[in-house]
Amino acid sequence: LWSAVGLLLLISIFGVFFPLFNSVFNALDGIYQDFLVIIFLLTRLLFENINKLLAKKLGPDMFPLAVAMAVYAYEFSMCVMMGSIKHTVVLVMLIGVDALENTFHLWRLWRTRDEPHSEG
Repeated sequence: LWSAVGLLLLISIFGVFFPLFNSVFNALDGIYQDFLVIIFLLTRLLFENINKLLAKKLGPDMFPLAVAMAVYAYEFSMCVMMGSIKHTVVLVMLIGVDALENTFHLWRLWRTRDEPHSEG
């Protein structure tokens, strides 16, 4: 059951929502693109949290594949969005939020480098 839920979430978020975001993003202009970028980023955060819950139910073996699929779909959608941005403010916001996210992940890795890890 949980595998089916995970697969359904992957397909719906990356197979439906991200392409839909890209087509709507191309049709919008200005401040509306800003709002869609925020929704796009929140959708990714939602998926990451759902992945954590599924990893607890299914075990860690499914996590690398789900993360790899998520990163691929996210980066692909980011490239499509960046190619159709009409205002520099939206471009700066998209790049800035992506840079902040990467900085956050690097900080978390640095912070947890000395924590003991369980062996199984």
